[in-house]
Amino acid sequence: MWIVGIFAVIVGILYAFVFDVWTVPSDDPAMLASIAPTLGAGDVVLVSRHAGATERGFLLRCADPDAPGRFVIAREVALAGENVAIHGDSVSVDRVTQSTTACDTHKFTIENPATHEPTELDCYRTDTSGMTHDMLRGSGAAGDDVSVTVDGGRIYLVSDDIHFHDDSRDYGQIAPGTCQHLVFRLQGGTGFGDSARRFTLLW
Repeated sequence: MWIVGIFAVIVGILYAFVFDVWTVPSDDPAMLASIAPTLGAGDVVLVSRHAGATERGFLLRCADPDAPGRFVIAREVALAGENVAIHGDSVSVDRVTQSTTACDTHKFTIENPATHEPTELDCYRTDTSGMTHDMLRGSGAAGDDVSVTVDGGRIYLVSDDIHFHDDSRDYGQIAPGTCQHLVFRLQGGTGFGDSARRFTLLW
């Protein structure tokens, strides 16, 4: 009973002062495509309560600049003064291209949010400032090439699905004070029984 009580107190303190529990919504096809393969609809995640505590490589939930009361989710890849270049599905910061290796699961089928047709994308394990995560790429162009220097007081976000993206290419650079770090997934959208998507670090 003492152990259970102490654990409950620790969880209560973390919930009250450190983390919030949030469920990824299922009503935004563009966002859902862009956060694959890291997150999916119904995933229950821990979000840092401290806004603005961002670092390069963090997966962030930020206030949607185009829709008050909504959120965007993407990964911080560049800080103020750094140059971001996106050519096809390849990202570089200050002319350093992200290193990649093959994922354990090489292919993912994602619903195109514009046409609702299933599209097969390639998965690569990517290193962003020492934080390793999976990223999806397509065989065709993901839009126009980008080369931009990040403004002062802003950060640049790139979706983990770089092909069907919903990131700074779409809504511009972001003020870090509007963002919170997505830290940990408690369970996947299909429930606690999905062990592959239970208790996973998101960075």
